[in-house]
Amino acid sequence: GYQVVMANDGEEAVKVATLSRPDLILMDLAMPVLDGLAATRRIREDTQSPYIPIIALTAFSTSGFLQAAHDVGFDGYLTKPIDFDRMDELIKTLLKL
Repeated sequence: GYQVVMANDGEEAVKVATLSRPDLILMDLAMPVLDGLAATRRIREDTQSPYIPIIALTAFSTSGFLQAAHDVGFDGYLTKPIDFDRMDELIKTLLKL
């Protein structure tokens, strides 16, 4: 029931977020051109953007990556393989549904 907009890399993700102003972003940490941490940092620095909840989706499950995601402003962190029930619950919580 969600409308989805996609990006092929981190640089494109920043552009898509800036232009489409989505209600929520699912961001992979390992992407070409610009990784998910750097892309999220750029989105958070854009003072023209409204606050957009961003959830990290990643295979990286170490505390170092979790801390780095927290430091740049991710609102949630899900490791692969994705538990879709947990992801749905987190999305609903962040969107206040």
